[in-house]
Amino acid sequence: MLKVKSFLLLFLIMLSILGLGTTNVGGQEEPKLFVNPPVVSVSLGKTFTVDVKVADVLNLYTYQFILSWEPSLLDVTSVTEGPFLSAEGTNPTSFFSVIFNEHEPDPFGVSGYVKVGCTLLGITPPAASGDGTLATLKFLVKEEGNTSLHLSKTELVSSLMVPMAHGAEDGYFQSLPPAEISIDPPIVVDASLQPGSVFRINISIIQAIEVYAWSLNMSWDPALLNVTSVEEGPFLNRSAYDTTFNKQILQEEGLLYANCSLFGEPPEVAASGNGTLVSVNFLVEAVGSTVLELLDTRLLNYEGTGVFHVANNGYFDNSGFRRDVSVVSVEASQTTVKAGDSVFITVIARNEGEATENFDVIVYWGDSNIGTLSTSDLSPGAQKTLTFSWKTEGMAEGNLTIKAVASAVIWEANTDDNTYINGYVTITPPEETFSLPPTLIAAVVVVILIIVAVIGVILLRKRG
Repeated sequence: MLKVKSFLLLFLIMLSILGLGTTNVGGQEEPKLFVNPPVVSVSLGKTFTVDVKVADVLNLYTYQFILSWEPSLLDVTSVTEGPFLSAEGTNPTSFFSVIFNEHEPDPFGVSGYVKVGCTLLGITPPAASGDGTLATLKFLVKEEGNTSLHLSKTELVSSLMVPMAHGAEDGYFQSLPPAEISIDPPIVVDASLQPGSVFRINISIIQAIEVYAWSLNMSWDPALLNVTSVEEGPFLNRSAYDTTFNKQILQEEGLLYANCSLFGEPPEVAASGNGTLVSVNFLVEAVGSTVLELLDTRLLNYEGTGVFHVANNGYFDNSGFRRDVSVVSVEASQTTVKAGDSVFITVIARNEGEATENFDVIVYWGDSNIGTLSTSDLSPGAQKTLTFSWKTEGMAEGNLTIKAVASAVIWEANTDDNTYINGYVTITPPEETFSLPPTLIAAVVVVILIIVAVIGVILLRKRG
């Protein structure tokens, strides 16, 4: 049984290596069930909700799925029908859910899953098409840890009672940091690594939990580097367990495919913690720089369920060029302004490095964004003056910190000079203007005319 399980895991990771997948018929996207949001981070004692959704479905009449998790970490407290099949309650449906938490296992003693199903009622009701929510599940976090929210035994049935081919994407819950797959060292910047030189990197993993198999792809610039050898790291085998390790190097494309699985070993030997997945030796072919990009990384547990993780790329540069941009000046056209007035912020950005750079400059008052301007093709040693217009209408009076930040360029080592703060701009209340109501003005005019008329009459009588 263990060898069968290992063969299945190996087959799963080989699918990603070979790029095999389902095909669509007639250009129609294959329907997909998925957990949304795909990753949830919640602390102990808190609750959270996830939706099980469907996308790109046509004429859906009935659905069913099982969602499972590690029962010691989570309990489901409620399951409610989503609005998709019923069209927001317009169409009659029959919905059911059965919850098996740790303290309420199923008749076979299995817990940590919920079975959900729903169907439209009636002979010819309108079937549902498009995207939408099938069900919403509420969880309570009982213990700290990480677990997949795994979709299985999923069924989609059309209005013609025909099962639909479809895909399924799991979700993930974490209260602990996720596993990370990274290039080690992450940055290789060494002008002495000229053509003909060799260097070595590891693809490492940290914070892993019960990994039984892994697969990954890595890309680079093939005009710059050539992979000469690839060796399995000790993370899975730990010099004690049987593994199957496969690799393929496509030098002309600058691609490496690699995968590894424990073979015929019991689930309790799945690897956790930190270690090296694979070691790669490079031969330098030219001078330049390239990203060592990790693609399609996968971690699987003994059951073949994906283990959530993040992947961090690496970088190689033997050009000797230092990358560094900075903000050297920030000035406001006025340091005291009335609310509603405009202020012009002048920023000088400079390329302190040795390579031509493209980057953004963002100006803030406090933590609020005033605006962003881009700097393109700035030569080494050159600087550029940028002017931002800031309308202060509606702002409360007070002292506001003004700062400018240059976005970090790729593999910039020194980012301390990317931010420049230049004191405060003081906002004062707007000027209060006094104006009379139009009716009062008209009344005053009438009174003045009457007075003038009376004076005129009196003068005429005196002359007479």
